Amino acid sequence: MNERDLAQFIITDIFETGAYNNIILSKTLSKENLSSEKRAFVTELVNGTLRRLITIDYVLSLFSKTKKEKMRPFILNTLRVAIYQILFMPTVPDSAACNEAVKNTKAHRFERLSGFVNGVLRNISRQKDNIDYTGATAAQTLSRRYSVPEFVVGYWLESKTEKETEKLCASLCEYPRIYIRVNTLKTSAKELKQRLIAENVTVCDTIVPEVLEISKTGNIAELSSFKEGMFFVSDLAACLVTHITDVKPGQTVADLCAAPGGKSFSLAMKMQNKGKIYSCDIYEHKTELIEKGAKRLGIDIIEPTISDACVTNEDLKADVVLIDAPCSGLGLLKRKPDIAFNRNKEDIDTLAALQRKILEASIPLVKDGGKIVYSTCTISKKENGDNVEYIRKKYGLKAVPFSLPGKGENCGEAEILPGDYSNDGFYVAVLEKV
Repeated sequence: MNERDLAQFIITDIFETGAYNNIILSKTLSKENLSSEKRAFVTELVNGTLRRLITIDYVLSLFSKTKKEKMRPFILNTLRVAIYQILFMPTVPDSAACNEAVKNTKAHRFERLSGFVNGVLRNISRQKDNIDYTGATAAQTLSRRYSVPEFVVGYWLESKTEKETEKLCASLCEYPRIYIRVNTLKTSAKELKQRLIAENVTVCDTIVPEVLEISKTGNIAELSSFKEGMFFVSDLAACLVTHITDVKPGQTVADLCAAPGGKSFSLAMKMQNKGKIYSCDIYEHKTELIEKGAKRLGIDIIEPTISDACVTNEDLKADVVLIDAPCSGLGLLKRKPDIAFNRNKEDIDTLAALQRKILEASIPLVKDGGKIVYSTCTISKKENGDNVEYIRKKYGLKAVPFSLPGKGENCGEAEILPGDYSNDGFYVAVLEKV
């Protein structure tokens, strides 16, 4: 199976099973004996096609008389992968994308459809610079152009200008970067950079001293520096949340929605591995994952705890309560494109209610003078500012100003859009119990 064929197979599997793209991609690639370059190409085809799926399907509808719902999954996804290459991969000749799609169609005994595949792709190749993405509404136009679900674009337009919304949508089309958090319990950023360069990894600094951007990594889990616990993978956005959290060695932290553990790990490093962190999740297998990660990193102040964040657990009294709340994930569309077709508008209302329940259950856990740090990885007024304003007023909490690099001091909350700093959009607010 060649790379393009493998990519369409993975995409078909994702849609048929409803599983996360990163899980199926990793599972499938682990069974294939591919060079690092070929693995990277398959990964780009899969994630890129999913990231641009709405645009791809719109373009396909313009050039195919057969609706996608009537196509066989193999043909549909072969076309999708080829269209992604034609529209969004300038380093791949259009002829190669067309020819390989036709060849794979014939190889899977769909010879009678090879002419259809060839015709659609050749027409798209000839007309790609003249495609009109204009829709009946601004939301539809932006959705078609930037491949963001129309309901999401419409939702953002309720609280943002069209220009702001277009900038946001455009940022989600960029290729995601990889960030790592330096384990300052074992090494320094300078030392780790030298180590990674020796392992043939490209490394760059970021706005956060303990966070590095890496590329040309191959399989990160195979790096000796990873095995030795010198870093863990975490988006810059997640690291910024813990960066502004005013936690000190010897304090107690309750991380109520902790899995897979990244924020707990960062806080443990800020605390110099002194104090206690309750890293909570409702599922045992997820707390086991946290325990495994802490062990690799040499952290021993983390106590993995099975606990439902919606229910007040008086045993978790803390100086700092971190709520990295379950959310719609609209800030992750660049890195997790499958979110685009696994969410609907009703989900936002449901999740906003769940988050409010978690916030209310957390109030008794905060010591007097202690703080709640509330964060999400979404761009959603209902899930973010509205919830924080509600909880602040109801319980008389004080907004605590903090600084973000390049953003200055604010009134205790910040919404960061994808592209402002990193891959992910996120929201964070700090509240004090007075």
